[in-house]
Amino acid sequence: MICRSIFFLLVQISIANCQHEPECPHRIFLHDNICRDCYDASSAVQFTQRRWAGVSEGNFNYVLVPRFAPDWSILPSNMFECFSQPVLDIIWKCRPEKNHCSKILENQLCELYHSVNSGHFYKQRMRCECAPQYIFSPEQDSTSEDLITFSTDTDA
Repeated sequence: MICRSIFFLLVQISIANCQHEPECPHRIFLHDNICRDCYDASSAVQFTQRRWAGVSEGNFNYVLVPRFAPDWSILPSNMFECFSQPVLDIIWKCRPEKNHCSKILENQLCELYHSVNSGHFYKQRMRCECAPQYIFSPEQDSTSEDLITFSTDTDA
């Protein structure tokens, strides 16, 4: 009887440990892929070396440098994915075993997806296009006339 009680207790503990609340954005994704200060390759290499989720040999880590803090949401069509469409100043592709990162894109408006359960970045679903020249921060008042000055000189 005691063995049976212990067995059921262990089963309950293991079930409780396997159930995680969905996170959007997921802390592992943020820690391993989003770097606000990685504007050079050496910073991206150092960032990659501090990943929580390891990178197996031959695989890459993508380091994303957002212009502003992205807005994240869980899409109604897929409750297991977290989505954002930030402007990324730089996207680095890093090879941890070689301590090397290559800049693959700059100034891109990208669709990003990751798991709400594990934080896994769905790199294959990332879609990017060149960002418009003027992107305003959500904190800025885009109606202010002093944000952008256009030349009215017609003699050129």
